Amino acid sequence: MDMRTVDGLPARRDPTRWNRPVHDYPSIDALIADPHPPGGVLAVRAADTVIDVLYDPRGAGTTIVSFHAAIMRTGVSLPYFTGGSLHGDTPVNRILIADPALYRHESLTLAWYAGTDTLDLQHELPRLIDHLHRAAGGTRRLYFGGSGGGFAALFYGAPEEDVLSVAVNPQTIIANYTRAHVERYARMCLGAGDDAAVDDALASVGSDLRPVYAEARNRVLYIQNTGDTHRTVHMEPFLESGLERRRVWTVERPWGSGHVAVPADELRRIVSTIVAAPGDWGTVMRALQQRPARWWRRAADPADLGIASGIHWQV
Repeated sequence: MDMRTVDGLPARRDPTRWNRPVHDYPSIDALIADPHPPGGVLAVRAADTVIDVLYDPRGAGTTIVSFHAAIMRTGVSLPYFTGGSLHGDTPVNRILIADPALYRHESLTLAWYAGTDTLDLQHELPRLIDHLHRAAGGTRRLYFGGSGGGFAALFYGAPEEDVLSVAVNPQTIIANYTRAHVERYARMCLGAGDDAAVDDALASVGSDLRPVYAEARNRVLYIQNTGDTHRTVHMEPFLESGLERRRVWTVERPWGSGHVAVPADELRRIVSTIVAAPGDWGTVMRALQQRPARWWRRAADPADLGIASGIHWQV
């Protein structure tokens, strides 16, 4: 287990490293009771941990909510935030969320924002996000994440009509991911005692997006590297599960062999183009769909490598 400070928080937690004011809240209810939470790192106590949120309210109509992927090395200082520059020059509110389950143990690098045996994060986190979004003045939301963060962007966005979930090489079925990561999460966060108990532990949380999307209300932009096995073990089962396809758009191209991340500059151009467009997400995505394919090459492929040929709009 992680070493703990006198207030019960992990010793490796250092929210001051983000050079923003840190505002402590004793509970999620206390945060929700604050009509105008200040910008900075909001440290919200929840069960035996803390939900750290980098909050930047700007009174904009669009709010970006970002979920990080796996932390690539142990021993890194937490909290960890990503996605803060995706919007380009367009004013947006930002809600960057660190996965609180990673405070369970220093060797834990991925937890899919699925919670623990003491914190029902999948129930509590939407309350927190909803409040911050409204307090910031937002009218529409873009949920962003890659890999394990992509699972979270899809899961938390699903019930919300005003959300576009942008998921990059996401997991959609946690049990289908690398077994070592799955077992570590199930044991350290859900109390699975042995390998045989892992699947039962996963069943205690929302770990499979297929049933979630039987009743989803959001829109989805699914970005997938075709050289990644995620295409067959996560993307295809998700798209073939009976979800409402008119709400889903996909982009596929060969970014490399294996679970290779999409270059950050390409993601920034894609997301900034989307958030700069006015209207509800359905209108925005349909308008982009009508553009000549070369818009994507121009926006996301300045070297003219042919990204446009990798686009598949699912309507």
